[in-house]
Amino acid sequence: MRVFIQNNYPEAIMIPGEETNRWVPTLVGDGGEYDQYIQQMLAQTWDPPIPTVADPLCYTLKLREKTGAGLVLYLIGTYYGDETAKDTAFAYLQFKYDSWPSLPHGATNVILCDNDEHPTTHLSKILPSVAANYDFEGYWLASDPDTFVPNSSTT
Repeated sequence: MRVFIQNNYPEAIMIPGEETNRWVPTLVGDGGEYDQYIQQMLAQTWDPPIPTVADPLCYTLKLREKTGAGLVLYLIGTYYGDETAKDTAFAYLQFKYDSWPSLPHGATNVILCDNDEHPTTHLSKILPSVAANYDFEGYWLASDPDTFVPNSSTT
């Protein structure tokens, strides 16, 4: 099993070029609520620790809403570990929502998949509700962050 922590970012709040720059938590330096949350998170004794370096399996999916305005959504996944990381990932998720009260519901999720699967190649199986509502345009991987891989098949 692979465990990912995935954050959802509407294009409207994503700074251009940030699609491959959010695989691990970083301080934004404004002293605001996000900084406070990051400092609290880094002070926790997570086992395994929350990654501070992007793993090659980290990803960013670019999706476009099928109906309405066709809004773009980015799903940014940080690889957290194997099945031994699952409980900690869910504890982290609860901590995040408890300690960052203005975070919208569903902004962060734990994604689980088999060892031979990855959200970039098995989107419809791993995230069926996303696949039903969004067109998958392509992805970036941390193993090659400069290359956008357009979707060439049905997921």
